Amino acid sequence: SRCQYRKEGRALGEVTKYLVYNMRKRQEGGDKAEEYFNCTQHVAGVTDTRFQALMPDPLVWLGVTKIHKLVSMSNVKYDAITAAGIEVVERVAIPAELVPADAGVEIAAKVFNGYEGGDVYKVDKSTLEKVVGRDYDYKKSDAEMVAQDGLDALKKSGAEAAAEGEPAAKRAKSS
Repeated sequence: SRCQYRKEGRALGEVTKYLVYNMRKRQEGGDKAEEYFNCTQHVAGVTDTRFQALMPDPLVWLGVTKIHKLVSMSNVKYDAITAAGIEVVERVAIPAELVPADAGVEIAAKVFNGYEGGDVYKVDKSTLEKVVGRDYDYKKSDAEMVAQDGLDALKKSGAEAAAEGEPAAKRAKSS
């Protein structure tokens, strides 16, 4: 059995997070990947308040020296882990089939801004502009269709990149 939980994102606090989500949904054109971080910056004054440099400390304390598969797309988290001297053998992007259609906005924005997408997600400016979620005044069927179209564009960008022969995953150098 798999344990799943939801957490508040980017250490912004629940109220700020909901204000950001509200702004994203209510902006002209609805929730757009290209505006994802701008909305957070406008409401919270920062795009992310987490301080990842301390994140690997418990791993170091426990004696972890190698992570065989890191299932995280965060470049900041990866950089903190490797800076602490922990070897990462393989980075694994979140599988596309596990990403809900409306989460395509967040994934596209993060990959475009440096998160590791592996061969699953490749986001250029054109793809970023195509990925949209729902807006405030949506009909459920319309929102699902728009979100699915954006997620399909995101998946297609990764599939096209893989077909062009890009590496399956970035691997850290083994010692």
